Amino acid sequence: PGYGVALVGPAADRYLERAGYVRQSGGVTVSREHLHARLGTVPFIADLLRATASRPARFNCFGMHEWAMVYRAPSVRHSRVPLRL
Repeated sequence: PGYGVALVGPAADRYLERAGYVRQSGGVTVSREHLHARLGTVPFIADLLRATASRPARFNCFGMHEWAMVYRAPSVRHSRVPLRL
């Protein structure tokens, strides 16, 4: 979950094994310190979400084509074709 969202219940405790999660009165959540440490990624993720939302989805390949083009790619391939990602 995102910053400011608290998880509750027995399954929430599993997140305490991950970096950056803490228990607070409302449940398990991302710590403020972890958010500040990762602050540089926030604009990247926001841009990625805006790009994804603004482009039409193509489901004829179950989304695997775009995933394959960016997953662990050493560089951007087919840069003239705007990926939904």
